[in-house]
Amino acid sequence: MFSEIDIRWLSEVFPSVERPTELLPPLVPLESGSGFLKPEKLRYNIRNFIFSDRQTDRLDVSGLAQDFGIKPGFISELLPENPEHSGWVLTHNGQIITRLQYDTLLHALRVRAREAPISKSEFIDEHGISNDVLTRLVQECNHSSRHENAEAAIDAILEEFDSPGLSLIYSRAYRHTLEVDVLKTCQEADSPYVFEPRSLRGCPPVHFLFKIMEGLARTEWKTPKPSVRRQGETVVYTPSSYLALQRDERIDKLRDGIVDWVAVRDLQESQTTPSETRQLVEEQLGDKVLILHDYILSTRYLKRRVAAIIADLDDNGYAIVCPRSQSFPSTPQVSLRKEDSNTLLTTMMKMIMEDWVPSGDSRKLNIVDDYIVKDAILEDITNDVVERAKLQARVSWGMLEHPGLEWQVLLQEKEDKSPNIIPLLRQYVIDSDLKTTARDAFTTETQKLRQEADAQFQALWHQRLMSKFQLYQAGIEALADGKLQEELRGSLEAHLLQNLLPDVIQKAEKRLMIRDKAMRRNVDSFKAFLASAQTGKDPPKNLFAALIAALETFNKRQKIDPISGDELKKKKESQIHEMVRSMREDNDAPRLFLTLIVVLLSTRGPGIVYTTGKFAPRLLKQLRGTMDAEQLGALETVKDAVKAGKLRSDQKAFMISMAESAVDQSQ
Repeated sequence: MFSEIDIRWLSEVFPSVERPTELLPPLVPLESGSGFLKPEKLRYNIRNFIFSDRQTDRLDVSGLAQDFGIKPGFISELLPENPEHSGWVLTHNGQIITRLQYDTLLHALRVRAREAPISKSEFIDEHGISNDVLTRLVQECNHSSRHENAEAAIDAILEEFDSPGLSLIYSRAYRHTLEVDVLKTCQEADSPYVFEPRSLRGCPPVHFLFKIMEGLARTEWKTPKPSVRRQGETVVYTPSSYLALQRDERIDKLRDGIVDWVAVRDLQESQTTPSETRQLVEEQLGDKVLILHDYILSTRYLKRRVAAIIADLDDNGYAIVCPRSQSFPSTPQVSLRKEDSNTLLTTMMKMIMEDWVPSGDSRKLNIVDDYIVKDAILEDITNDVVERAKLQARVSWGMLEHPGLEWQVLLQEKEDKSPNIIPLLRQYVIDSDLKTTARDAFTTETQKLRQEADAQFQALWHQRLMSKFQLYQAGIEALADGKLQEELRGSLEAHLLQNLLPDVIQKAEKRLMIRDKAMRRNVDSFKAFLASAQTGKDPPKNLFAALIAALETFNKRQKIDPISGDELKKKKESQIHEMVRSMREDNDAPRLFLTLIVVLLSTRGPGIVYTTGKFAPRLLKQLRGTMDAEQLGALETVKDAVKAGKLRSDQKAFMISMAESAVDQSQ
């Protein structure tokens, strides 16, 4: 025989053998290690212990294991797994539900399910069981009901209702009773009836009640079907007879224009489609309504709207027809489909066009999205925007840097001026070429200003520079004395660099003629040449020729043509007349004599000689061959008097007379 010590040793040295979970171990060792128990016998004893009438409370797994002297892990394996017994011994939170407890739960479930729907979560929390335990209880309840008579079976069978956020258990008897109560009430109703769950047996949740009534609508009520809809925490039942009456009343009111519009769904019977409903209304009312997808509108209502729109049109010059951006009809729950909105807008536009009578300065109506607008209004908007663009161009032209069209600034100015048409204006901007028109006006005005500046600059350039330069150059080239020519060119060169060119550029800048970027570059380049020619370290060898070349290049870039022969002739005559006029008022003898010599040379040859007083004697010699000896002698006498500072008044008169005669003879 083995001693207790031997048994302990054997239990420790036996290797653990893996086995399928459904098979019991061959022996169950005692926790003390002093021996083994047969699993079949142990299971039998545990079953009797659990099913004992004395076990009224739930059993703790660890306590039960201690009572039988085994490890707690063996308890779950030794619990009865026979399907017949599986519902009696369920574990929850480490506890075993005894037979007496199980029967108590079954009874509570059956009794409560006959009276009202039971919330699964509430039953689980109330009794401290798991969802699996509740599932076993429902299965056991329905299993046991098969052995009862038919009437009792109806009472016993439990049904389940599951939807998001709501899981219920109720008896078939409760559902039957609820359906009978609901059907009775509905049969007696001749108008909409509101079912409140608290007034019904068992206070069923509203969603459960709604689903029960939906099921009745499918199975119990004949065509035409009544309406069943949930409204907050109630369910509203509307009899089919009442629906038909309401539908006929709505159709009559639509025809007579008493109501403006009706939603298709409000006319639709439960077993008809929206398409069938629209067809029915069309057959009954024809052109007395406008049928859209979701709405049916009275033609009389549309005519009233059209009349109001035409009144607005006559008063304001524009009107909004059908605001697609808003709900229409004006209900917060729904808005028109895009195709319905387009159909309504098109229909109303057509009605407006047919009813509107042209008047005043407007002969045409224009459609701008949801608006209908007189042509005069759009013309006013366009003209005002164009003028503002031109004004902006003129302001921009006066700046050193010319910004382009500032469209948002222009649009804001227009909105500030006409706040009542802001929505129309913004939509017109989207639908039309108004922005492009403004840009074109801005560009055209800028080009006009540029052309005006170019023309003003060219006139100034001709008047202040080119006319004088061309005449002076021609006058010098006509002289026979080459050395004198060279010296006079030097004088003219200095006059150009120091007087004529700086003066004309300064005047152009002061008068804001140089605004174009290309012109500014050309002027700056020419000024740089002038500065370099006078102060540069390496001036050109022939400065006069370089100056003429630079001037020709500038004229070419600015597209300034030389003054024509006829115009130059007029300029010459004008300048000579001015010199003669100045002689009459001049008392400076040397200047009078020099002016006379220039006039005599200019009237006898091309151009006008630019010169200074020191060249007067040499220029006098250039007159030989063009005057008789007496005239030359008289000039010599005057020259000597001027040189001596003894010019008499009669000699001054003689010089003026000679200059006037020369002018008269040259014409």
